[in-house]
Amino acid sequence: MDFRYPSDTFPGPPAFALTLPDGWEPFSSAAAAICASDPASPEHFRSNVVVVLTKVVHDHPAAEVADLLVAKTQADYPGAEVVQAETATVAGLEAELRLLTFQPEHADFPVAQLQGVLVVPTSDPDVRYALQFHGTTAADGLGTYEPVFRDCFGSIRLS
Repeated sequence: MDFRYPSDTFPGPPAFALTLPDGWEPFSSAAAAICASDPASPEHFRSNVVVVLTKVVHDHPAAEVADLLVAKTQADYPGAEVVQAETATVAGLEAELRLLTFQPEHADFPVAQLQGVLVVPTSDPDVRYALQFHGTTAADGLGTYEPVFRDCFGSIRLS
């Protein structure tokens, strides 16, 4: 008996698109579906967007997945703090946004990250994919990059 992936029985991750500002450059990451950075970033930190897809089994709402993502960030970066949390609608789905600040050990400056989460259904009612958006910049660039990150996350289209 053959099993096929992706299929209705074993659904694969959703196809999606998002809009990034003109001039942003793609880069590669083994764990990410899409990665891009702004070559015009301040010299001390290259502001970037990374999108990761993670298979989720059973019903886990976007808020729960967002809270787990925050907990992982806080475990990786002790002292990471959520400075804003909100619910929105993106691509017709409930989305959760968390704005965090933290101090990486390897950096001499704090970092800000906008984390966005969508939980995307598949053909199998028990399988979903968490689309995790990370927009990261040096904290002193948040005034410039937060609206850019919000626009990018809001531009996500599922196909």
